Amino acid sequence: MRAIDQFTNITAPILTGFIMSIGTNMMSAIFVAVWNIVSVVIEYRLLIRIYNKVPQLAVKHVKQDEESTVEPIPHQSAEILDEADEGKLNDDPNLNVSRNSLKSIDVEVKTSPKAETSVAVDNQSQDVKFHEDAENDDQLKSTISAHTKSQTCSTVCKKMFSAFIIIKNGWRVYFSYKVKFAGLGLALCYMTVLGFDDITNGYAYSQGASQLVLGLLRAVSALIGLAATIAYPRFRKRIGIERTGLMGFTTEICALSLCIVSVWLPGSPFNLTNPQGSQATFSDPSSSEMVNVTTIHPANQTTPTVFISEQKNLISLSVLMAGIIVSRFGLWSLDLAISQLLLERVEQQQRGVVNGVQSSLNMILDMVKFVLVIALPLPRHFGLLVILSFASVCIGAVSYSIYSYRMRGHLFHFDRLCRCSHKENGTTLHRNLSVESAENSYKVNNDSTNNNS
Repeated sequence: MRAIDQFTNITAPILTGFIMSIGTNMMSAIFVAVWNIVSVVIEYRLLIRIYNKVPQLAVKHVKQDEESTVEPIPHQSAEILDEADEGKLNDDPNLNVSRNSLKSIDVEVKTSPKAETSVAVDNQSQDVKFHEDAENDDQLKSTISAHTKSQTCSTVCKKMFSAFIIIKNGWRVYFSYKVKFAGLGLALCYMTVLGFDDITNGYAYSQGASQLVLGLLRAVSALIGLAATIAYPRFRKRIGIERTGLMGFTTEICALSLCIVSVWLPGSPFNLTNPQGSQATFSDPSSSEMVNVTTIHPANQTTPTVFISEQKNLISLSVLMAGIIVSRFGLWSLDLAISQLLLERVEQQQRGVVNGVQSSLNMILDMVKFVLVIALPLPRHFGLLVILSFASVCIGAVSYSIYSYRMRGHLFHFDRLCRCSHKENGTTLHRNLSVESAENSYKVNNDSTNNNS
């Protein structure tokens, strides 16, 4: 995938420049629109094909609670139960005789005065019991209504803040893994202007670079990125994923050191004080010359004085572009290594959550880059943006080094270096002793020869 991405980065500028050179702007815009529509159709067809070929994608793993939920039995009144019991009794033919005998006894009891008194007492006790049951039913209804209202409020709150709850749970899952330090190192590489984006291209245009030169430089950087994607499997096989990431960060930092040096080279507009006034820079895209227009506002004149001077020194810009191009090898190496770590070091059910949080973190730091550009918009402030970008990459390297140290127990094999140094010292000592012994034997032989003579 990375190789295809780099190949498109090589061919896209060439094809776009060719179409813009032979046609109008309207023709170029129509071509780009049609190309995007065709690309979307092809992309969705490929996604559907992948989905159909991998049945596991259709299975969603959801964790279910092991505890079984018990539904409450609805409250039933005594009358319903009595009616049900009576219906059961009526269905039984063996109880007809006993039922008739009970009825005859009930008639005899009702004829006596004592029975009437007992019946009245029973009626009063039944009335008291009925009122108590009614009060219990009212209390039960009030409890159920209060519980229902609380459930409704909790449901509404969950629906309102469900997105925030999901985000919080996702970040909690992300930070529960050790690979979070590697992901943070990758995200910090997004807070940089040292790449062929619109910000760096605009700065290069302001310093006199032409569209043709920038297109060629971008193609060369894509070639170096393609070489990194080809070399990555071999590095991973020989030195491992963690060491490949360390190598990528080391290569990128060494290459970006050229960008730091370019800030103070001749031709750099880096100037934080600018005491003489406001300076604007204009360039002719068809030539490599740069024209600086400096406007000075004297205290005693109403009209400003304008000085126009030509400057052809592109040393600073050349060194800056060289550092950016060479750093692509390390950048794509570490990007592939960390992306693979986020897949291998995370459980299968949580890979989507972790990679989603990683994408959010990348976009957040990319947004911080644009905020810095808004705060420092002038070309003379671009050097400060270069310094901040280099510092961000270095902090990312430190974060990845923490992850590598925790996983491997060390960063470099200092013990092997010590063993090699001890072996070299031992070899040197052995050589010195052998030379001394040879000299001593030679002297002894010479002495014996002289004595014999």
